[in-house]
Amino acid sequence: MTTSTSSRQQKIAEEYIQHISIESVPKSLTLAEIAAETLKDPTVQLAISCLHKNKWYQSHDTKNMQFDRDTLQSLEKVKSSLSTDKSGSILIKNNKLVIPRSLRHKCIDLAHEGHLGIMKTKQLIRQKIWFPGVDAMVEDKIKNCISCQSCT
Repeated sequence: MTTSTSSRQQKIAEEYIQHISIESVPKSLTLAEIAAETLKDPTVQLAISCLHKNKWYQSHDTKNMQFDRDTLQSLEKVKSSLSTDKSGSILIKNNKLVIPRSLRHKCIDLAHEGHLGIMKTKQLIRQKIWFPGVDAMVEDKIKNCISCQSCT
């Protein structure tokens, strides 16, 4: 493969990731908000660091860090599907934004606004975002929603 072909492929890949990061932002959330909250999330930051170094954590490397071990292990399980945006500030799984812990309930609430039920809400969520435990969080939200329960 020539250098120009490799450079062209790299540019195409970067443009694709940029497209995903822009198009996947849930309505009522901005990419800047997701990036800012991602920077504050120690678990997602550790995952981004591990991804860039291609070396996933070991317990002796993280003794003094505050992070969610279960979330990090879930991210490690899908590491081959993970990438970051061009700036390295947003984690992406396939073509979905990985949402930091602080915005997860907000994303679920936004998707649940129409009280569409479990299946449709999950479908809506899966179009744009992902995080470990997203399905369980959607189910819990809808099972505890009085409006949704009165319709079933």
